[in-house]
Amino acid sequence: MAFFVWQTTKKQPSQTFPEPTSQSQKDSPTVVSSDGISIVEPLSLGVYTETSITVSGITQPNAYVAVASTEDISFVRSDDQGDFITEITVEGGYNTIHVWGFKDDSFAQADINVVYSSQIQENTTEDQRPVKNIAMLGSITDISENAIQIKTTDDLIEQLSIDEETTYANIIDSTEEIDFSEVAIGDFIIAIGTRDANTLLTQRILVSEVPVNTVLTGIYGSIDELSASEFLVTHADGKQYSIDATGKIDVTKDDENGDIVRARLSEATAGERIIIVGDLEDELIASRIHIFPSE
Repeated sequence: MAFFVWQTTKKQPSQTFPEPTSQSQKDSPTVVSSDGISIVEPLSLGVYTETSITVSGITQPNAYVAVASTEDISFVRSDDQGDFITEITVEGGYNTIHVWGFKDDSFAQADINVVYSSQIQENTTEDQRPVKNIAMLGSITDISENAIQIKTTDDLIEQLSIDEETTYANIIDSTEEIDFSEVAIGDFIIAIGTRDANTLLTQRILVSEVPVNTVLTGIYGSIDELSASEFLVTHADGKQYSIDATGKIDVTKDDENGDIVRARLSEATAGERIIIVGDLEDELIASRIHIFPSE
């Protein structure tokens, strides 16, 4: 859903990180892994009731990690064991969180999908252990008095169990509470509840638009030309990306102690390595920039 490209002025990028194998990755049943970066938290298709979500995982030791949603971008470094943790803000409904890790000339990327809904109650077992709500996404193919059938985005048929306690909302334009009678075959929905055998015990159903691929992109390269509002970054294949830096941009750099601190884009110079995260259209419209110190 998003890509991360690398370039330096000295050599071509190497392969992606080797798979991390820290103990926290091995012990977690919710890990999402992809090419050397693993997301331990949040839960894939987990449902969260706060807009701020903790993102933690494993990558290479002392690597840079960028975490982005459509609402927020966070930038941290992993510790000596490769663990990282940060907070990211999400919007109502379905969200894709992108995580990029990079060190030297190697990179890794993993994406995870979550749902935010403030109208969900947490469930517990008989011995008061919490039961995490999960989400299912798909188009309604059949409706009965106590069940809804959907075809998921993975082309699977799933059954949703509903009752008088199930609530409904339309979130296409704004959040509007609706009745069961207003849900129709063909609607795309986000169903929220707990898994019981082959059925989702559904607590809430959100009528939504079909999720689209985000255009959030990360680029790593060296600055070729630099001005106050636009600059060029060269990719490994020699292609230049034009970077629009006219909007509100969060800029950071490494200080003399290796800590990430606030910076100004005017501190960057041609030839320096730089990371840009933003929306890729005809050019990359930057939202977050990190400047590496000159070697």
